[in-house]
Amino acid sequence: MKEILILDCENYNSLILSLEAIFNASGKDMISFLQKIDLKQICLNNREAKDYYEILFDEFIKEFKLDDSKIIYANWFHNTRTLKDSEFSEGILPSQKAIVKIETLLNSILKETNIPINNKNLSQCSTIQGKINSKVNQGPWGWLIRDFSFENTVGIHNYLNVPGLVEDIVKFKYPNNYDSLISLFQNKTMKCVVKFKSDTLFHPKKLSKVISYLYHKVKNEEMDYRCNANFSNNGYIIKPEMILKIDYLP
Repeated sequence: MKEILILDCENYNSLILSLEAIFNASGKDMISFLQKIDLKQICLNNREAKDYYEILFDEFIKEFKLDDSKIIYANWFHNTRTLKDSEFSEGILPSQKAIVKIETLLNSILKETNIPINNKNLSQCSTIQGKINSKVNQGPWGWLIRDFSFENTVGIHNYLNVPGLVEDIVKFKYPNNYDSLISLFQNKTMKCVVKFKSDTLFHPKKLSKVISYLYHKVKNEEMDYRCNANFSNNGYIIKPEMILKIDYLP
């Protein structure tokens, strides 16, 4: 019978413990390996058409064997802003369902200002339509590594600062009042990280992103999108029973 493991990257310690179980190796040995490896030189010597994190992972699994007999599932982290004490009683909604609630919230905020509500139909916004008409783009989305959102990163949207759909709606309907409305939205809401589980098998190749994160962490280097993996529930609600934890941040 195959062993079932849960990859849980809620924090540095849980990430290391998960890798120890997956690779049957000590965290100390894995960290030591990553500290010593000369990735730039290895990439220069590599003739394959691969990205640096893939080359790093190839080197890593030469040293620490991946046990194919283990089945891996993962916990994920959905970053958003919402009203304080939201219990996500309906689960985490895909864009097509979430957008209705977002518009309702924005309209309630607008009623406290002198800005008139714009009833312009969102079907006229190609950016929004691209997100709500594609199952993959609808999400709901999750990051694999929770702390990635708080690292020194480049080119990564901060969903805790402002969710993408909120930004899209305000840009489309209220371009001249963008900054003030986003500020009002932020004052009304709180940063929130929702931890959830998935019954979708975790592909071992995605471990390359975890090793890339760990490499940058121990080397104290700036991170990019290749230091994390994401998850889309392909337009389906993440049901309340799949939610493990809701964290509100200051």
